[in-house]
Amino acid sequence: MRKYDGVFLFDSSLEDQVLEEKIRKIQETIQENGGEVLEMNRWGRMPLAYPVKKQKNGFYFITRFSGNPVVLQKLAEAFKYEESLLRHLITKSEGGSLQREPLSERGDR
Repeated sequence: MRKYDGVFLFDSSLEDQVLEEKIRKIQETIQENGGEVLEMNRWGRMPLAYPVKKQKNGFYFITRFSGNPVVLQKLAEAFKYEESLLRHLITKSEGGSLQREPLSERGDR
């Protein structure tokens, strides 16, 4: 099975309990389709670089998981009509840290 990194950007106006349900849905979708969640990181609410679906803030959730292409397909199907998910991106994992780095360490100015 391949390893993947997934970034999920939710509407930041959702209550914490609802966000936890959405995160649980991601985990369950991965596990029910033969995948395994390897690492999870909640980056939390942050301002967006530009508005996405008229939202200026978002809640970031990052996960690393292993799975086959069926897992990717099922994740896409599970969130296709989910209005609270502003964006998502799943890429093949390159093994870096999922921890959020302070701006000074990234070299951004």
